[in-house]
Order: sequence, then structure tokens, then C-alpha cells
Amino acid sequence: MSPRNRRGLPGGLALIGLALVGFLTACQSDAAPTADAIQAVQAKLLATVYISPTPDAAQQQATRQAALPTLTAPAAPPQPSPTVYVGVFLEPPDTGDDEAPILDATQVFALIPDLPTERPSRCQTVADAGFGDGWRAETVAAQALGCPIEAVMAFTGVVQVFERGVMYYQQGGPIWVIETTNDGFPNRQWFITQALPPVEGDQGITPPEGLKVPVFGFGGVWFGVSGVRDTLGFARTDEQSSPLAYQRFEGGMLFFDANSGIVFILLADGSAYGPF
Repeated sequence: MSPRNRRGLPGGLALIGLALVGFLTACQSDAAPTADAIQAVQAKLLATVYISPTPDAAQQQATRQAALPTLTAPAAPPQPSPTVYVGVFLEPPDTGDDEAPILDATQVFALIPDLPTERPSRCQTVADAGFGDGWRAETVAAQALGCPIEAVMAFTGVVQVFERGVMYYQQGGPIWVIETTNDGFPNRQWFITQALPPVEGDQGITPPEGLKVPVFGFGGVWFGVSGVRDTLGFARTDEQSSPLAYQRFEGGMLFFDANSGIVFILLADGSAYGPF
């Protein structure tokens, strides 16, 4: 190398070094993070739960004694005061006898005047007053009747009296056959709704003197229904018109013959009571 070149080398190296330092400085400036890019981290506080030690026996006793309520004396009850009694005493005044007073039961349980003495009926419909009260004396049959289920039905019918009973007929309706013997037993009764063939004449039967063989509808029942002929016997009268009435009940009916003024109880089981 020539001496000229050796004198110029240091100056060139200095320039190269300055350029390298500037380049590195620029790179470090570009790579340095900005203040906005750094996020602050919030510090977390840890809480520590304090667990108290288990109290010993002395501490537990002290706690129980401290929790006892303060006892307060109860207030004295009010003293009774005399009360004036207004009324009528049923027993006599004390005469000094050791025996207990005897009450008069008829006086104690006497009904108050002007108040009703009968219990109200459970029936919504009552028995018609036209039947009277005689039939109520037959208590067993009256209870078996129960309550009326309809109003009274009045009509003009036909009646024929027999040795031991009677027959009634409603125009276009049924025939009632009622035994009336007084033998100490409930009498029988039939309620015929089906029309039977009419009977003309005595059918070759000769009745005892003064008695008759029934004909027409009554004759059809007398000959055609088993038990009617033997129970009633022969007829004592001819057929005749009569005002009649009946009222149906839960367990039968009341039947009224206005000509004779008699009432029958006719139960649904086929038994009859009366006449009343």
C-alpha cells in the first residue's frame, strides 16, 4: 500500500464508525415501545378470614351466663269484684238445711208461652187438611208414608161396598181394592191400573140373600185378580157415584171417601190401614 493510502485510512474508518453508530441509534429509537402501548396491571388484595379459636369451658360458661334473661316478677291478677245478678232463681233460698234443694222438673222445663210447641216439618209439601188427623194415630203407618210428593187430587168416582172391604174406581184411571176387616192385622190393598175384561151378570154364581155379585169393571177385578174375591166376599151395595180424593206420599198414599167421610192409609208394600 502506498503511504497516501495509509494516511487516509483513519479518516475513512471514523466516517464508517459514525455511520454505524447513527444506524444503530435509529433502530433502537424505532424499536422502543411507546408509553400508550404499556397497560397497567391492577394489584389484587387478598383477604384473609380470621378463624377464632374454640372457646374453652370457662368461656362457654361465661357466654351462657351472659345470655340468661332478666327475670321480671309477674303482675298481680286483678281482684274479683262483686257482680249484680238480675234474674229469677229456680231454687229456694238457703235455709241452713244440709239437704240439696229439689227442683220442680215441670217448672224448669216448662215451655215458654206464645212460642210454637211443634217441631218444623222436614217435608216441603204437607198432608192436605181435608184428610183430618185421625190417620196420624197409626204412627207406624204414618211414618212409613213419609212426606207428600204432590198436592191432593180430588175427583168424582165410583164406589161399591163389599162384605169385608170396598172398591173405588176413577174414570179412565185405576181401581183401588181395600180390605177393611178388623182382625188385628194390617189389611191388604190392590192398585189395579190395567183394564180387565168387563163381566156381565153373575156368571152362574148365586150369592147369599141380600148380597150381590159385582159386574163390569169391579166384576172383572173380582173374578180376574187372585185373592180379591176371597178377601172381600160378595158386594153389599150396587155401584154408586161418590166424591173421592187421594194424595201421593213417598211410601204410599192417603185415600178419602167424602160420602162416608173415611180415610185410608195405602202403603206401597200392599198393606192398608183404616178406615179412620
